[in-house]
Amino acid sequence: MAKHRELKVTVQHSRGRCYCPKMLEKETRRIVGAMMSTRLANTLRITIKVRDKNYSGRGHNLRGSHGLAVVKNLEDQKTKSKKYVVYLTKDRSQASLLDTLAHELCHVHQMAQGRLRVIRKGGVKFWAWRGEGKKKLYSMDSDYYSQPWEVEAREAGRTYR
Repeated sequence: MAKHRELKVTVQHSRGRCYCPKMLEKETRRIVGAMMSTRLANTLRITIKVRDKNYSGRGHNLRGSHGLAVVKNLEDQKTKSKKYVVYLTKDRSQASLLDTLAHELCHVHQMAQGRLRVIRKGGVKFWAWRGEGKKKLYSMDSDYYSQPWEVEAREAGRTYR
């Protein structure tokens, strides 16, 4: 008999004001349930970390942004990791926080499906995007607003918040 798995969501926050962790967990489950298949969602382990606006730690920098989604082992995506960390800044309205949460969970979805990856080619990192059956490489400093995964995530932020 197969082992039953289900989506695991953990919420962590630094000292000071934080939106209710139970609310963030509930909203994460709601958004993931609407965005992804149950089969995919049940393989994921998502940690939501709510941090100060200028948080910078473990190589992740939230300066100038409101959120960040990362694979636990971003550099070693050959292992098909299903562990993701979503960083959110806490100095925002609840509506803005939920918009960013949906945006970042869209990136988790893209990475879990293998549509968005970071690869090295000749010692240089690139974004690898597989959309509409085609794989295309983008420079790490390509224009944010024209990156197809960001266009999709901005739409998800508006749709699922």
